[in-house]
Amino acid sequence: MSKELIAKLKSGELPLDFNWNTETSPESPQIDFIPAEPKPEQILNIRLVSEDLRDGLHGVSQYPSVSDMMKYISLLHDLGIQRITVGVYPGEGNKINLAIKRVLSNMKTHFPKVIPIVLCLATDASVKWTLKCKELNPNLEALVFMGSSPSRLLVEEWEQDFVLNQLAWAITMMKEAKIKVIGGTEHTTQTPPEFLKKIISTMVKNGASNFCIADTIGISRPVGTYRIVKFVKQYLKEIKSENVLVEWHGHRDMGNDVENALVAISAGADLIHTVARGIGERTGNTPLESVIINCSAILHDFNIKSPWKMDKLLPILSSYNKITHTHAPNYGVLGVRSHTTSLGIHTAAMLKAKKLSREAKASKEHLLAEKLEKMGRRIYTSVDPFMVGGKHAIHVGPWSGVSTVIIANLELGGDSAKLTDVTIQHVLKTAKQLGRELTQEELRKLLTEENF
Repeated sequence: MSKELIAKLKSGELPLDFNWNTETSPESPQIDFIPAEPKPEQILNIRLVSEDLRDGLHGVSQYPSVSDMMKYISLLHDLGIQRITVGVYPGEGNKINLAIKRVLSNMKTHFPKVIPIVLCLATDASVKWTLKCKELNPNLEALVFMGSSPSRLLVEEWEQDFVLNQLAWAITMMKEAKIKVIGGTEHTTQTPPEFLKKIISTMVKNGASNFCIADTIGISRPVGTYRIVKFVKQYLKEIKSENVLVEWHGHRDMGNDVENALVAISAGADLIHTVARGIGERTGNTPLESVIINCSAILHDFNIKSPWKMDKLLPILSSYNKITHTHAPNYGVLGVRSHTTSLGIHTAAMLKAKKLSREAKASKEHLLAEKLEKMGRRIYTSVDPFMVGGKHAIHVGPWSGVSTVIIANLELGGDSAKLTDVTIQHVLKTAKQLGRELTQEELRKLLTEENF
């Protein structure tokens, strides 16, 4: 620790991070109004950036194999994502370094239209590594960054001019190598407006085509998110750089990740960073599935088709859990039980909708039958399981009813004509006595028993 820093600490000159949620500044007035959600045209104009193979991997126990990552990239490509971050400088002579470079080479061969992105610290070693990555894939883009919050500058013993000079140098090196640059900082949402203006100006002046706002510790609430995105957009306009795109990278430390992403779109963000299941360091990242489902729902309300292939969502989530050796959550958006029910009240309505659909089909009202079938799937879920590549799962438990057993039997391939009232009551009685949901094996056995 330097003598200057010790003197500052002793005198109480601790720099305070800027609070974009509440703190006032002549450079950025407070926001009086925040749109409830983005407009359809704003959603259609955004692009998603997959952080699954970079930030998402910071929270897992085992780094995926190259072959698994390539299969996953294929799924993201099928979904409709064309920008994928594949790593950050990991140092030389290690397994991860080799894996990142192999992925870049394979992407050049198999996915020439997908943009690979790497994060580049404004250091000599990281810049040299990024230049080598460019040789492996000419489509490479680099997100050049440094920490920018007052607290980060304090612990690193950096002056503002040092940060600005390092960023200018690193971006210049990228541009000389014909690498498209995304400018960014860690802790952007804790950086004072005055310093943030200097950073943006330096980056744009030296050739950055995008600027990424990072809510590194998930401290931003929707009001802070809207305010900082608007601030960045307005400043870019002031310096006549409206063509520079704005990216939002959020974390979920306070649970505002999805709402912040939607608010960022409302404020004019052009790109949103996501990770499947929201996996990542600490509490994780902004979940891919939640952003896509909410954005697609808004578009649907305006009769606009989603730009993403929604039926690829569940396969992607399943694949990501597999390659990251993580368990799929039981609850939450597209969790294991998101389309599972055992409640008799719910299944009764679903069964009646199925009956109406069959009657309409028998009357050759095929369009009506299709609408009723879809209605039956959505009576007790806002997300049609078919739409995201899944289906309903009906379990029998203590709160089940006759309808539950009937639908569960159909799902298991049973013959409705052979399902007797005696069998139904036997199944329900067993579930109530056990006080839990029956396993599929137990249910199958009970449905086929002849003697009780």
